[in-house]
Amino acid sequence: MNEPIRAIMIGAGQRGNDVYGAYALQHPQKIQFMAIAEPNPARRAKFGSQHKIPPEHQFETWEPLLARQSLGQAAFVCTQDHLHTQPTLTALRAGYDVLLEKPMATTADECRKLVAVAEETGRQLHISHVLRFTRHFAAMREIIQSGDLGEIIN
Repeated sequence: MNEPIRAIMIGAGQRGNDVYGAYALQHPQKIQFMAIAEPNPARRAKFGSQHKIPPEHQFETWEPLLARQSLGQAAFVCTQDHLHTQPTLTALRAGYDVLLEKPMATTADECRKLVAVAEETGRQLHISHVLRFTRHFAAMREIIQSGDLGEIIN
């Protein structure tokens, strides 16, 4: 069996805690959070407690977390939209693959910079666009399940 992905969480609000954090708790063989950066003390303490993160790996802001030696392979950036760019750039440069909540950034220039740094560092940058409940994805699912396209393998 493969080792679980070791990850850090930057922003433990609704998406960070309730979606990705909950998934990690349900699937510890797949992913484990090693550190948290969250400005809200109650959220930070809750996430830290749930994921058994030691106090020395719980941070109020992302800067001291990303200034440390890497604590895993992946960084989840789930901050407020206007705060996405800097922690993502820093995480990529620190050697983390990044899952970034949507929107990627709030300006086109920031988006281009994120892509450029991911390419320069050779790190993966994934944007989490959860669209599975939109009308067009529901239609695609229906078409695929109908079998009209044949066997879909990828």
